[in-house]
Amino acid sequence: MQLTLYMLRQTLPEDEWGLRETITEFTEVPTRPIGQLDARLFLRQSRGNPPRWLRELLAVVDDEDFEPLVNVHCAALLLVRHRGHKFVIVFGTGRFALDPGAVQPGFGLKVAVNAVAADRVISADTRELGGRGKSQRTVMPTAGPLNELGIEPTRAWLRQLAGRPAIDFANAIAGADSLKLNLPRFTLANLEDKLDQIIDKYESSAYKAEYEFIDYFTRVEDKPTQDRLRAQLTKMLLAGTADVAFASPDIEEPLEVDHYILRHGRRRSDELPELLPDEVLAGLSGFKTKDPLQDVRVEAYDASGNRVGQNYRLISFVVAEIEHDGHRYALSAGHWFLVDQGFAATVDRAIGTIDDLTDQLLLSPWKAGAYPGEGAYNTHLATERNWRLLDKKNFQLPASYQKIEICDLLTAQKQLLCVKRMTRSSTLSHLFMQGQVSAQLLTANLEGYRERIMQDLQLLDPAATFGTSSDWTLVYAIATPKPGALATSLYFFSKVALYHVSQQLRSLGIRVAVARIPMQ
Repeated sequence: MQLTLYMLRQTLPEDEWGLRETITEFTEVPTRPIGQLDARLFLRQSRGNPPRWLRELLAVVDDEDFEPLVNVHCAALLLVRHRGHKFVIVFGTGRFALDPGAVQPGFGLKVAVNAVAADRVISADTRELGGRGKSQRTVMPTAGPLNELGIEPTRAWLRQLAGRPAIDFANAIAGADSLKLNLPRFTLANLEDKLDQIIDKYESSAYKAEYEFIDYFTRVEDKPTQDRLRAQLTKMLLAGTADVAFASPDIEEPLEVDHYILRHGRRRSDELPELLPDEVLAGLSGFKTKDPLQDVRVEAYDASGNRVGQNYRLISFVVAEIEHDGHRYALSAGHWFLVDQGFAATVDRAIGTIDDLTDQLLLSPWKAGAYPGEGAYNTHLATERNWRLLDKKNFQLPASYQKIEICDLLTAQKQLLCVKRMTRSSTLSHLFMQGQVSAQLLTANLEGYRERIMQDLQLLDPAATFGTSSDWTLVYAIATPKPGALATSLYFFSKVALYHVSQQLRSLGIRVAVARIPMQ
C-alpha cells in the first residue's frame, strides 16, 4: 500500500482542517474504529471531463457513433488526530481539496532525512536559491550515497528526498511537504502504530549528523517578516531592478510550454517565449499596479493555446536575494528562506581568502556609454594593455560539437581573465563555470588546448613556456558600481558558487583570483 499524508500546521484552530470549499463535493462516510484514533473519512467521485487532447483527435475521427471520452477521478480524505497533531491522508485526487497554506512545510522531508541514511538515497529534487532558480530532479536506479546524485545542497533548497529506510519503517519513502510511504502488507488498521513511528522521526534531530545542510536555509513562516521582505522586493521590481530572475516554480516538460503571458485583470502582456528578466520587467511596466507580486499572474500555454499547469501569482516565479535587518534572505518558487548566519559567515571567510588583484591590475573603469557591452570593453582593455583578446575565439573540442570559451583576455604573466558585469547572480555563475572548464582542460593537457593558449602567450612573450599549473592564474574580473572589495559586494549565492569553483581550481594547482572593475 502507498500511504500519502500531510501534517497540518499547529497554528490552525482546533476545529479547522485546512480544507478548500471543494470539500462540499465530498460525502462523509462513517468508519470502523482505527485503534484509538479520532478519524473522519470523506469520499468523492467526479462527474468526468473530456481529456485536453480530445479536441485534436476529434478533427480526424470519422465515426458518427463515436462517444467522447471522459476522465473520471476519485478522491478520498482521511482526517486523523494523534499525539497533538492533525494529519490528512489523501487518496486519488484528494490532495486538491487541501489548502497548501494549511500544510506544515517540510514535514515529509524532515521524516525522510531522519529515516534514510545518507548512503541509501534514491532521488532528490532541488531548487536553486540563486542564479536562474534551476530545478533539478536526479534519480538513481538503486539506493546509494547522496553525493553520487551530483547535487550541491549548499546552493539549493532540497525540496524532496527519496530513499530506502530501515525495513521496519517502510520499503521506500519520499518526503517533501507531504510524506509518501511504500508499505507492503500494511492496512489502515495499523495506522496508529505507523503514525507513532512517523511522529518520532519528525521530532528527531538525528538528521543533523548526515544532513546538516538542511538547516542552512529555513523557510520564513511568520507573516510580518514575509510582508517586509515582499515590500522591499516590490520596490525593486517597480524600479526595474536587474537583481532578479524569473523561473517556473514547477519542473515542467520543456515541450509542454510554448509561451507565457502576464495578466493583470483584463490586461495582458505580449506572449513571452521565455521568462527573461528584461522582457518580464518590460511587461510589468505596462500594468498599473503598486503590488505586481500579488496582482500579476503568470500563465503558461502550449502551442495549441491550452493552459499548462497552475495559474500562479508573479511572486511564485521570482528568484531574488535580499538583505534585511542584518540577515540574508532568498526567494524561490514563492517561498522565502532565511540563510543561516553561521553558514553565511563560513562562506564569507572562504571568499576572503581568495586573492584580490584589483590594486595590482588597476583595470580601466567600465564607462557604460563608451562600452555598452563586454566585447567593447574587452577590446579596449586588450588594446590599452597589449593583452591578447580571446573573447569569442572559442576552442573546438576534438571529435566533439562543443566549443569552449578559453577566457576573455590573456596577459604575459599567464593570467586568464574572465570578464563580466555584475548584473545578476546567474550571469556570474556562468562566468565562474567558464573559468573552471577552461582551467580543467588546460591542466589536463587536452589535445590542442594548451598549444592554442601557448600560441597566444608567445605572441606576448616569445620566450614563454608553459611551466607548471601553479604558474597560471585564473582571474575573475567583475564590473560593479558597488564600492569596496568584491568579497563583500558579491551576491551571496554567487559567493557560494565562487567558493566551490575556487576549491576545484586549487585542486588542479591553478591559482584563482578576483579583480574589481569600477563601473561609471
